[in-house]
Amino acid sequence: MNTAPRSPEKKNIFVIGLDEGNEEVLRRVPGAERYLFHPLLSIEELQHGEIRIVELMEKAQAILDAFDGSIDAIVSYWDFPSSTMVAMLCEKYGLPGVSLEAVLKCEHKYWSRLEQSKVIDEVPAFGIVDLDDESPRPPEGVGYPMWLKPVKSFSSELAFHVADEAEFDKAVVEIREGVSRVGDPFDLVLGKVRLPTEVADVGGAACLAESELSGVQAATEGYVHNGHVTVYGALDSINYDGSPCFERHQYPSQLPDDTIRRMKEVSVRVMER
Repeated sequence: MNTAPRSPEKKNIFVIGLDEGNEEVLRRVPGAERYLFHPLLSIEELQHGEIRIVELMEKAQAILDAFDGSIDAIVSYWDFPSSTMVAMLCEKYGLPGVSLEAVLKCEHKYWSRLEQSKVIDEVPAFGIVDLDDESPRPPEGVGYPMWLKPVKSFSSELAFHVADEAEFDKAVVEIREGVSRVGDPFDLVLGKVRLPTEVADVGGAACLAESELSGVQAATEGYVHNGHVTVYGALDSINYDGSPCFERHQYPSQLPDDTIRRMKEVSVRVMER
């Protein structure tokens, strides 16, 4: 493990999956002249083909241990496995960062919905579809139309909007065939924390069903530092015209101030759990 003292000059920041576009953004942040950005693994290694989480962690640690200098931060722009690797590596190298449990609570869709439902009543009906059942059916209380999706995926991979039983059955077949690519390595990471019984019972390669939402889609943005939650903005989630598929975020949100205030209050309560 690299235990070199923190440099009083430029800070060495390792970025998992650093690419040219994101490096350009990083070089525009205030004070960027005080930082040196180092790539740590490539996008191809992280997100193409089979996700070998154990090998990725070993390679990342080997690169960090061989680095001749201080390791001042480890960050990433990307979803799993990068997001969970950041948490594990920050813990290993004694760096500030979010705990692995907190990351998993947000990334495991079923666990996330359970946590949200503890602080707010206005959540869509949701539940787990038993992919091991000979003839899976929607969970009790979740009616058509609904969304089916793995409890962990990225870029809406294997997410299906289903309006009837025929579409449900077709979606289940596809999710069964593809859920393990992300679900199995995600399961390995889940094994590193103490899980609630209801999450441990479904694991990382499960299927979530939840009722369709209507209305304007929006989100909040913020951070947690030293246990204090700061929500500094709200943005609208814009879909492609005539499609339920996400296109982009638009900042700032055009929702009324009262609605944004409510969103921020809920976000703080969820993140403080």
